[in-house]
Amino acid sequence: MNLVRNHAGLFLALLIFLIPAGCAGSAVDPLPRSSPLPSPTPTSPPTAIPSPTSIPDGAAILQYPAQALVLDLAFSPDGALLAVVAGNDVFVYDAREVVARLPVGAWTNRLVFHPTRPLLALAVKDGSLQFWNYRNGARVCVVEDAHPQGVNSLAFHPVGTWLASAGNDAIVWLWDVSSVLTGGCQVAQVGAMIGRAYTSSAVAFSARGDLLALVDQQDIRLRDPATRRLMAFLDGDASIFALAFSPDDTLLAAAEMGAAVRLWDLQDRSTPTGRLLSPDTANPTAYTWAVTFSPDGRWLAAGSSDGSIRLWDPFSAEQVAVFQHGGPVTALAFGPDGELLSGGLDAAVRQWSLP
Repeated sequence: MNLVRNHAGLFLALLIFLIPAGCAGSAVDPLPRSSPLPSPTPTSPPTAIPSPTSIPDGAAILQYPAQALVLDLAFSPDGALLAVVAGNDVFVYDAREVVARLPVGAWTNRLVFHPTRPLLALAVKDGSLQFWNYRNGARVCVVEDAHPQGVNSLAFHPVGTWLASAGNDAIVWLWDVSSVLTGGCQVAQVGAMIGRAYTSSAVAFSARGDLLALVDQQDIRLRDPATRRLMAFLDGDASIFALAFSPDDTLLAAAEMGAAVRLWDLQDRSTPTGRLLSPDTANPTAYTWAVTFSPDGRWLAAGSSDGSIRLWDPFSAEQVAVFQHGGPVTALAFGPDGELLSGGLDAAVRQWSLP
């Protein structure tokens, strides 16, 4: 565990011991390449999401087989769809019924909805970036060996023509994905950002798209995505595993060691100030794997490797609730019905009520 504490990118090193046979990465080519793939036939699992009002707090609304660990989940921009990474597949739910099962064939570390198109982008452990049409279950494009040692994180620019990705190498890439939006697969590298660490655990665009935040071990670099110019350097004290901008772009949350969250005030971008949200009861050996703001910016949720989920008021820095998922928490998302969903290494998605 010392390795995990010393480097944020080694979150995936912990998970590698749980990977089932057949999930090894593909051979490494000198340069990334993109190619369209045949569209698989979508199938439906027997699970459906119950109504938010029909289940008790903390109940598993989705339970997958034990080996199908839940590594990420996200709601679509309009809140109508929920996508869940479970094992080697991604499931998409609409109106609480499954509408697509995407057989990725390898673990997906992160997923993100396109802001306007019926498209999911996946950061895959085998080193590829994959793009899927979730309406028909078709795999539109694959950029193989985008990060040969595995892709950790990705984010769409709000306009939707750029995608940023981070992985277990020294480079954060900025990609032009315009072609994918029209069914093509001519994905081009338009920028490279190199940090001092050999891996980056997370990237995030601001809501306005004028900032790109990327993790550099325990620090954060804020860059202008158009010019890649460094706008600010946020000096942290502990390894960072995830990032999230507030909806109004005034705050940036970084998930850190010790079940802690460092909250950066970006109202004065020339001199951002940080404060640590760290409860007295936090496990100092735990690490926060997921962090997210509610759509209205009122709440900040953080999920930890010790199974705890802490809900904060980001303005007063007051902790307002603590939940227990029952296993390490890997993903969080606020839903359209005022609920909070958590995913974890117990292969379950659980639901929580907000105060």
